[in-house]
Amino acid sequence: MPRSRRLGGLPLVFIHGFLGARSDWDAVAEWLGRDGVRLGLPGHEGAPLGDARLSLDDLADAAVAEVESAVGEGPAVWVGYSLGGRLAIAAAARHPVAVAGLVAVSASPGIDDAEARAERAALDVVRAEELRRDANSFVSAWYRQPLFAYDDASAAAAAARRSNVDAAALSRVVAELSPGVQPSRWAVLAGLECRSLWLAGARDAAYVASAAHAAALSGGRFAAIDGGGHAVHLDRPAQVAARLAAFVQDPDDVVGLPRG
Repeated sequence: MPRSRRLGGLPLVFIHGFLGARSDWDAVAEWLGRDGVRLGLPGHEGAPLGDARLSLDDLADAAVAEVESAVGEGPAVWVGYSLGGRLAIAAAARHPVAVAGLVAVSASPGIDDAEARAERAALDVVRAEELRRDANSFVSAWYRQPLFAYDDASAAAAAARRSNVDAAALSRVVAELSPGVQPSRWAVLAGLECRSLWLAGARDAAYVASAAHAAALSGGRFAAIDGGGHAVHLDRPAQVAARLAAFVQDPDDVVGLPRG
C-alpha cells in the first residue's frame, strides 16, 4: 500500500497509556473539534486481561478488529501515548492496510540492546511487585519520575487522578508488556507503509531523542513541544492537537509549525 497523503477524512483512533483512561484524550479531541475511536488497554477501567500472557502483537490484532467493528474496514490515523503508542506502532507494523497514519506520543519502538532489555525486564518485575504491595505509593512515585517534569503539586494531582487502580491487573501489565520482554520494532520502522509523526515533550529529554531518531528511521516527522513532559498530551493538549491537525491535513509539513 503506498503511503497515503490524504489523511484528513480518515477516522482517528486514540489509545491511552499505562495508568491512563480513554478520557485522557478529551482535551486533545476538544481542541481538534472532532472525536475518534477510543481504545482501552487491558487492566484499565475494568478491561479484562485474560489468562494468556499479554502480548503487544495480540493486542494490536485485537485493536484493529475493534476499530473495524466500530468504523468499518479501511485505514485510520492511530494516535497512541507511551504504552498506547507502542501498541499503535505494533498495529502499523502488523496491519499496514489498517494504519494509514501513525502518531506516536512519548512512545518508543522498544529496546534493541540485549543487556538493556534484561535490565528493563528486571526493573519492571520489581515495579510489578511494588504495585501489588502498595498501589498508592507506586502511583505517587510513578509521577515523580523525572521524565514527567512535574513539581510536587503537579505530581500529586496526577497521582490523585489515578487513585482507583486495579493493582493486581496492572502489575501484570507492567511485567508482561515491559519493553524488556516485548519485541523491539526499531528494525521495522524503515519499512512502515504509513505516514508517521513522532511527538515528545521538550522537558522529556530521553523521549525527545528517541522520537527524533524514530522519525528519521521511518521517514516520518518529529516535533518537540515546549513546556511538556512525558504526558505531553495532558500537559499541552492544544499544542498536541495543533500538530495532529497539521499532520492530518499535510503529513509532510509538521516540523515547520511554530514550537510552543
